[in-house]
Parts: sequence; C-alpha cells; structure tokens
Amino acid sequence: DKPAYVRNRPLLGNTYQNGYPLDKKCRVLLSVDDWVGDVVQDLKDQGRYENTIFIFTSDNGMGWGSHRWLFKFAPHTTQMPLYVSWPKVHGGSFTQTKMLLSNVDLAPTLCELAGCEMGPFNNGYPIDGKSFAGLIAPDISSSIPDRNAIIIERAIDTENTVPRWR
Repeated sequence: DKPAYVRNRPLLGNTYQNGYPLDKKCRVLLSVDDWVGDVVQDLKDQGRYENTIFIFTSDNGMGWGSHRWLFKFAPHTTQMPLYVSWPKVHGGSFTQTKMLLSNVDLAPTLCELAGCEMGPFNNGYPIDGKSFAGLIAPDISSSIPDRNAIIIERAIDTENTVPRWR
C-alpha cells in the first residue's frame, strides 16, 4: 500500500526488525511529565496557575524506522503537535483546529496577548510569523492567520528518492 518511492527504499536490516528502540526515549518523556506536574503544582501554590499560558510543542519528529525511514525526509513527518492552555481563559474546555500554524507564529501571538508590539526590526524587516491569539483568547483578540500553505525546507535529496510535496 506504500508509494513506489517508499517500496524502493532499502530495508533497514536486522537492527530494527523488532522496531526502533524507544524505551529510553519513553522514560525521558515520563520524567518530563513529572517535571511539568511539579511546575503546575508550584504555580498553583503561588496563585499564578490560572494566568499562565502553557505551550507544548515538538519538532517534527523522526521516522523511527517507519516506511524504511530513520530521518525526517517524508511528508508524514512535517506535522507537529501544538497544545496551548490558558486556565483563566479556557477553564477545562478545549477546542481543536487544523489551522496551519508555524513556530514563527508563537512570538507574535504571545506578544499580542501580553500587550506588546513586534517589528519592524532595525533592519526594516517585518516579523515572520502571524499572531493566532484569536484561537487562544477570542474575547481578547481576533487575530487568526489566513494561509493555505507553510514553507517546509529540507535537505536536497541527491538520490531523488522522495518526490516533492505540498
């Protein structure tokens, strides 16, 4: 069921026949979970939890051997998780969107929510990102990026094994 460029890739060999070893990475994530819990408890103890904006994101991950890839070369590794929580505004509710956002949108979003302005910079260039504060706090902002694409860069594939994608 895979496209030809995946089927034509060489097998990864016996090293990963039982899958990519993720046990150490999972243990590290459990310690991060514990640490976040400690930070949340400290913020609650200080009375600062309700007005704290939590942002959890990641890079675009690795192939971990799926589809015969160990690196970040395929379209299915370009999407990233982004979780934003502001207890004062959201309470326990949540919404989900498929809006196209990028890491460069974080600074203008947080700046807008904090009441500051960004750019233009000393070199005359405007900011790269767009605020998505309207997705976090619609009562405070109406800023929502309107885009139909995000530029994804990647190393040049000298073997021409991966087709271009949008």
